[in-house]
Order: sequence, then structure tokens, then C-alpha cells
Amino acid sequence: DKTSVVLIKNVGRKFVFSPDNTRLTDAAAIYDARSGARLRGLIVPPTKMLVTSPSWSPDGTRIVTGFQSDSGATNRKGMAVWDASSGEMLWNKPYPEQDRKSELVVAFSQDGKQLSARTATCAVSILAPASRPVSFPPVFRRMVWLC
Repeated sequence: DKTSVVLIKNVGRKFVFSPDNTRLTDAAAIYDARSGARLRGLIVPPTKMLVTSPSWSPDGTRIVTGFQSDSGATNRKGMAVWDASSGEMLWNKPYPEQDRKSELVVAFSQDGKQLSARTATCAVSILAPASRPVSFPPVFRRMVWLC
């Protein structure tokens, strides 16, 4: 059995495999896992937006990321969901003002129906549904305290 190493240059620090192990994302683009070829970028709005902490939906059709947007006097954090086939942002939602210091860590549940987001209060918020924009205050399913 052959083992190969693929070098991908000029990318972010964290890679995440798609559920079928054919693609990788680093929160800026999607790559072919076998060749390392860049398949498409994530289409970021024309604002200063730092995209972090990618997580694939279980079916591989969507990617959720945290983001930090610096638009003048406001520095907002939130979550965004992307279409994995086009790289287009499906929706984004800033965290509420009281959670503006929240982590940029988000993830899909194993069934793809919920999202989790780490808040500034050391809790993980389980949000639903993951298929459409989350309204704030979000629909909380439960809280998991980490501190």
C-alpha cells in the first residue's frame, strides 16, 4: 500500500476532512484531498472578515465556520454556513451583543440538524435548526458548561 504526501501551500493553519475524505477545507478554500488542488474558495463578502474553525455537515454539502468581522467601529463575531459545492455563503449571523467575546468555534451535530457555538460564558450553545438562518436569541436546545 502506497502512502503519499500532498503539500498545499499558502493556506490556513487548520484543515478538516470532508465526511467522505475526498476534500479538505481550511476555512478559506476547499481542496481535493488526493491531489491538493484548490477546488474553490469560500466566497467571503467584501468586508474585512476573518473566517475560522471550519466544520463539515455530515452529508458534506455545507460547511459552518466562525467569523470575526471588522467593519469600522464594530468588531462582531458570529457563525456562517457555506455551500460546499459552490463555496457561496448561504447565511451568516453575528452573535448577540452580550456574546461578542465568544469563541469562533462552531460545529454541526452528527445528524446535521443542529449547530453548536462556544459562548463567552464558557458554555457551548446547541442551536437549531442548522438548515436555515439562526435567529437571535437562538433556539437553545441545551447548554453544556465547560468552566
